[in-house]
Amino acid sequence: MSAAVKFRERLGAEVTEHLGSSYTFLKSRTEIRVEAPQGHNVLILSGSNKYSPFVEVAFYFGKNFAAAKAIERKHGLYQFPYHVQQYSYNRASFSELQFSGPCTWSVDITKPPSNLAQEIVSAIKGLAQPFFSRFEDMRAARDALAANDPWCFGGPVFWGQLL
Repeated sequence: MSAAVKFRERLGAEVTEHLGSSYTFLKSRTEIRVEAPQGHNVLILSGSNKYSPFVEVAFYFGKNFAAAKAIERKHGLYQFPYHVQQYSYNRASFSELQFSGPCTWSVDITKPPSNLAQEIVSAIKGLAQPFFSRFEDMRAARDALAANDPWCFGGPVFWGQLL
């Protein structure tokens, strides 16, 4: 396992700890999840380690709907981690949000900033939480996908995840 992967695993565990006991960290996918109406909310830490020891850290966030997951299971389909999603790097899509902090980080994994996990938690609260509120209902997610709402990834590829 690479040092960058181990770093993201440690970072994910630390972010989860800061988010609170209702959140669960799945180390294998660097996924953080919390139960929510109609399913669960998902955060997945991502990053590029092309210029190691520097990594680019960002996160995907989305909603996994229990009803869609049940259909995926019943028909043996791929089980998506989220059925409507966005990426922290795409912060500009959220023009009406008040959040102005960082949403991606370039980190030297041999000397990461001590406040990195707290900054990521702030970004989660500023970007992902409003997203989760907006797409709490599966119909809202369906309508946003059909309308190519900039708050979520859209188009035919992503419609299949929910529709």
